[in-house]
Amino acid sequence: MTIRKLHPALVVVFLVVLGACGGENGSTGISDPLSPGSDQQADSVSGQDLGDFPIPEPGVGSAALTSDSEELRAYTITFPAEDYEAIIAFYDDWTSSQTDDYQRLEAEAGGVSWTLVSGEPGHNRIIAASPGLPGEALGFVTLADGRSG
Repeated sequence: MTIRKLHPALVVVFLVVLGACGGENGSTGISDPLSPGSDQQADSVSGQDLGDFPIPEPGVGSAALTSDSEELRAYTITFPAEDYEAIIAFYDDWTSSQTDDYQRLEAEAGGVSWTLVSGEPGHNRIIAASPGLPGEALGFVTLADGRSG
């Protein structure tokens, strides 16, 4: 798998996992606040202050709230690509320190995700990190916490 195929693959995995968190008619609540014609704007957050969100920001980069509903709350964080290994170490440490269990999956060509595998029924949580595409200066992390039912 090439890195160019990895980026869309992570997005597909992320959306499939969050599909279980969907609202009415399977809607995930995810919107693209930066798309042309959108009347929404992403709420930017810097530092580690994501309010009462249960997954911490790694302390580098810039976070934008991409979904905020009863079913799903999600942030996307962009960070300098050279910080990718530090981001992975941060979430490895954080997930291993939690009382709930997380499954870590690593793609062959890059990209890591952590998925909540224990906890309340209907509770879905995922962290997905990507180093970005070759030659790009930014990587990204998506943090999502959702509930179904």
